[in-house]
Amino acid sequence: MHKFIGSIVVAFSLLGFMTRASYSAYVLGYPPGKCNEETGDRQAAADATRALVVEVIAASFPELTKYRLTINSFNGDTTYFKTRFSISDYLTFRGLKIVMSVNPCVYALGAPPDGLRAIIAHELAHADYYRRKNVFGLIGLIRLADGGSVAKFERKTDLVAIERGYGEGLIKYRRWLYENVPEGNLASKKRDYFTPEEIALLIPMVENKPAVVQRLSKRVPRNIHEVEKAIAQ
Repeated sequence: MHKFIGSIVVAFSLLGFMTRASYSAYVLGYPPGKCNEETGDRQAAADATRALVVEVIAASFPELTKYRLTINSFNGDTTYFKTRFSISDYLTFRGLKIVMSVNPCVYALGAPPDGLRAIIAHELAHADYYRRKNVFGLIGLIRLADGGSVAKFERKTDLVAIERGYGEGLIKYRRWLYENVPEGNLASKKRDYFTPEEIALLIPMVENKPAVVQRLSKRVPRNIHEVEKAIAQ
């Protein structure tokens, strides 16, 4: 029994690392000198994000209203947003607590307002996924160390955001994103998340159609050719 509990703790520790690194939504790099620890106001960024989170939950994720959600900020990383659940709260039976962190650089570099709402919808889709999983389902997220699994996970989350009306915002965000990551990062961003061109094709097919999202989530389109094939079916 002790060994089993120990395995659970180790697994959740790994999952905490995974949440901060491999599969946290929008693991981004930005060109050196464009944004750093002195750029932007951490408290202001957290406050602005909190206001947007309240807005997006009320409009599109009412099921998250009763869950605890903490907003904080961070600097000195290559990530703009990261969303996780509190491992310590979960293991001590205090319920699910979602923690969303924001890098002030996302504001300092001028991400578009509609794009920010869309990325927050994407993050909240992650939070909604966590609340629907039991302990073993959450431990299973460790498999996302594999690049292909990351792409499937993130693109499925994009589908939720598009279905809830944030497709146009995601297009704006991705276009902004591509201008604010190093050239070497573009290929992985386009692999792991839907591109603006792919999203434009998906919007009329997916928006306000949860049944279609459920179908596409079973076999997530990995590129524009697979998106076109899915539309034609």
